[in-house]
Amino acid sequence: MPSVILPPPELHQTRLSPAALKRRLKEEDINKNIIVAEEEEEEEESSEQQKQQKMAPNRNEKDQIETTSTTASAIASSTSSSVPYRREIVWRNVLIMAALHALALYAVLFALPVVSAGTFYFAFLLAFLTSLGVQGGAHRLFAHRAYKANQGVRLFLSLCHVLALQNDLYEWCRDHRAHHKVRND
Repeated sequence: MPSVILPPPELHQTRLSPAALKRRLKEEDINKNIIVAEEEEEEEESSEQQKQQKMAPNRNEKDQIETTSTTASAIASSTSSSVPYRREIVWRNVLIMAALHALALYAVLFALPVVSAGTFYFAFLLAFLTSLGVQGGAHRLFAHRAYKANQGVRLFLSLCHVLALQNDLYEWCRDHRAHHKVRND
């Protein structure tokens, strides 16, 4: 019988699924990027230190610490003042939402026990349509323009959005885009 000579275990090629292979390659790339970024930071720090030593060789350590703290505070104050965003409370919306929640609480406590099954199913249908109008219409179609729709679908989703009582469509989309502009930067 011929004997089979196997290579050492570290030389065995393992079979990986495509997903596992992608994960491993991604981990290797991330590790390489981290190492490269650390090396670049070290190079930048050393070049800054060399520049500081050339510019002011007689500075003591206390002066350097004071300079960096003032520079950091100047950078922080300039970045915080450059943001022109100001939060405002839209009291009309606050009052409308408070009234809607009060009516919902009243309905659950007093009206729900005496409604018929048909009324309950109709309310469920209206809840579904308002959700469709806000999520599928105002949010995905009109604000993000995630898909295209013909005029009939656009009109239907607009009417469903009206049922939700969440401002008019134009105002909802404007506010939502402003929300992404502020939150995603």
